[in-house]
Amino acid sequence: MAMLAGVQYWQAFDAFEFREEGNGFYTGHGHLVEALEKLGCQVIRKRFTSWEDVPGSAILPVNHRRNRCNFHWVVYDGKEILDPYPTRPSRQKATKRYRASGWYLLAL
Repeated sequence: MAMLAGVQYWQAFDAFEFREEGNGFYTGHGHLVEALEKLGCQVIRKRFTSWEDVPGSAILPVNHRRNRCNFHWVVYDGKEILDPYPTRPSRQKATKRYRASGWYLLAL
């Protein structure tokens, strides 16, 4: 989110307004849309068909598990995948590791 909105990490984190009594840091589409809009981004939900069809910078849900309820978010800038997962390279050109499906968020 920080990369897409052009803000620092702490500003993106604060846009989520996580609460102490919450159940961790689970985020769904609605959470991301709300936080991105607070940071001044316009967001469009689009259905994923292929990596080549993503027209710009986007946040995509990948590697769905457990009845499609659990997944991992990555950023795709049209050329590379930017993955915040700590044990993976932060920038990757290969999309084969990631099985994207469902709806993604295109940031304008």
